[in-house]
Amino acid sequence: MPSSSSLSEAYATEIKQAFQVFDEERTGCISIHSFKMLIRALGFRATEYEVLQEVTNAKKQKGLLVNDDYDIDLNIVLDVMASKYSQRDPVLEMKTNFRLFDVNRDGFITVDDLQSVVADLNEQCKEMGLEMPSGLEEDQLKAMIEEFDTDLDGMISQDDFRKIMQP
Repeated sequence: MPSSSSLSEAYATEIKQAFQVFDEERTGCISIHSFKMLIRALGFRATEYEVLQEVTNAKKQKGLLVNDDYDIDLNIVLDVMASKYSQRDPVLEMKTNFRLFDVNRDGFITVDDLQSVVADLNEQCKEMGLEMPSGLEEDQLKAMIEEFDTDLDGMISQDDFRKIMQP
């Protein structure tokens, strides 16, 4: 299992911020269930059983006592998440994320695609009873595309998208 020192500063910060959200009582520890939710919030899939195994392994590696008290501190969270981040396939993730916006699957993100995504998100918010953010106007969506459209064709290509998404 990779150590937390293998995490980039950006990932470590993201994990620490998520940990603070899930450490509601400010004890410095979270439960297995909260850790599972944290993992999912960061974009990974995990069952409670998998999380339990990963926590047990991380504690054993640190020479910590493994007992029925599965309160998890930030150091264990960082170690487990370092392992998860090291197993990511950034190329596959980038393609998957691009497809979320390329609604008509033509290999480009257009203003129409963005309008469709915004409409879908607004509808999901409405169905969940969440307050809908004010909608983005067409000129705002065009400005977003213009900002990152390197070949000035009015669309975001996969290469443009990759440049946007790289930290």
